[in-house]
Amino acid sequence: GLYVLCIEDDLMVRKSIEALLGEFGILCEASKSVAELAEKLSRLERMPDLILTDHRLAGGTTAVDVVKAVFDEFQTAIPTIVLTGEGEGFQPAEDLENVVILRKPICATALLTQIRTAISRHEAAAVS
Repeated sequence: GLYVLCIEDDLMVRKSIEALLGEFGILCEASKSVAELAEKLSRLERMPDLILTDHRLAGGTTAVDVVKAVFDEFQTAIPTIVLTGEGEGFQPAEDLENVVILRKPICATALLTQIRTAISRHEAAAVS
């Protein structure tokens, strides 16, 4: 029953993520850009459990823009996993300090483990 927003501008990667999540019964709302995501946000039937986004997106936007758009819509922080092809020296923006950063390529098992971990941490923090 998990509901994930996936923002990825590479069609093949986006379709692969959708297929993987679907295989494990995870609902996925995929977008290719921040603009497409913004169009969908007000029409979502429920708040997402997790954001899974590429770091660099089309039009010069980044994961920071994704997190901001989702926060603006729901007024709450959503657990976020950022996928990046950036090198080892990559330092995420301060706005991404509470997210999990994963380097591409990542195997399916590791991604699913990180999704479970991010959701569990968020639920534990909400209870505290």
